[in-house]
Amino acid sequence: MKLYIKLGLLSMALSVIGLTSCNIEEIPNPNSTTVDDLADATVGQLRNLVSGMESLARKEIGFYYDVTSIIGRDYYFFTSSDPRYTGELLGKGASVLDNAGFYGTRPYAGRYSNVKNGNILLEAIANTTAPLTDAQKNGYEGFAKTMMAYELHLALNLQFSNGIRLDVADPDNLGPFVSYDEGLQGIADLLDEAADNLGTAGDDFDFILSEGFDGFDTPASFLSF
Repeated sequence: MKLYIKLGLLSMALSVIGLTSCNIEEIPNPNSTTVDDLADATVGQLRNLVSGMESLARKEIGFYYDVTSIIGRDYYFFTSSDPRYTGELLGKGASVLDNAGFYGTRPYAGRYSNVKNGNILLEAIANTTAPLTDAQKNGYEGFAKTMMAYELHLALNLQFSNGIRLDVADPDNLGPFVSYDEGLQGIADLLDEAADNLGTAGDDFDFILSEGFDGFDTPASFLSF
């Protein structure tokens, strides 16, 4: 008798589970917001993109300053772990720079990671229906364009006469490489756009910058940055 009761209860439990089960919504990336999620970004998502730009500004930046400082003879890297620091980067003997070497690809890619994030932020601001004023949107745009110009300038200094791409908004249709002088002009134009945005962004940003930007955390003070 006990066995029949247990089997009956098990059958009832399975029936209840079957009746109350629900469909699980498929999430493309449960660990992070995807670009598709930003078609109509929330204020929280926009603020996360700002924080992301601050974080990405540090991506591979150590390699960037190592490489530019060694080539510029600002310091000598004493290391036995990788002879390229005292060989290829200094032009030792017949050494030449490797166009696939980590010392070139990593700092370069790091700068463009943040430019990509800036383009995502600009697109998200253009398409959002979040309750933001025009002044608040201008604050986001001014921040994004300033940080993008900063990263492009670092990339241009790294590449010098090799030039860089300024137009990288569409990864499937990249703009051409431009010369050093054209790159400087494009960066200056982007900073002018950022200044126009910041000049009409009100007294405060809609987002909070980290303490690293203390003294430069309002539209007016960030303009000086």
